[in-house]
Amino acid sequence: MKKVIILITLMVLAINGYSQKITFQDILNGVATTINSMGSHVQNVSYQTFVVNSSSNARLLGGHDKVDVQVNLPANTMKWFYRLTVVDKFANFEWPDDEKLFSCISNGTNPRPFAASRTPINVYLMNNAADNYNFTTNQRFSYIGKYSVLNTDSYFGACNLTGDLWLGVQNVSPVVGSKVILEIVAIVHN
Repeated sequence: MKKVIILITLMVLAINGYSQKITFQDILNGVATTINSMGSHVQNVSYQTFVVNSSSNARLLGGHDKVDVQVNLPANTMKWFYRLTVVDKFANFEWPDDEKLFSCISNGTNPRPFAASRTPINVYLMNNAADNYNFTTNQRFSYIGKYSVLNTDSYFGACNLTGDLWLGVQNVSPVVGSKVILEIVAIVHN
């Protein structure tokens, strides 16, 4: 029952925010209040960095222009957030602890996106192993369009799907590689 109340509260906040032009910050504050009052908590699921090479590097030198990450959500996950930060392949950028997605969601602050690369990526959310396999082997695959984005230099998303999920990241540049920081944070019902 609490899960239903939390979900309804989140939907009302989103609809209210859209109709009244409330900022994303206001919605995050509402989410934080709801989490604290309903016996849920924020859990850090993943913070990882990987290189996604250019397509020419992938073909000629054996690099990977696609990376797939299985989304291993904790039990009782109600909603999860993900942020992809794209930077130059050789950049030393890392989010400071107080600006990491986990900290932002926990504190109700805006997890601003940041892009220091002009190399776009495609981000696909897939919900079965066959599509993930096809993605990694350059075959036709299906993805969930609502939670995916094409040609972006950074991305912040929220998703209420659970179960078997994979995020596929593809570098669309033929010559420039990128480093991607992937963060995943879940709201978990106690």
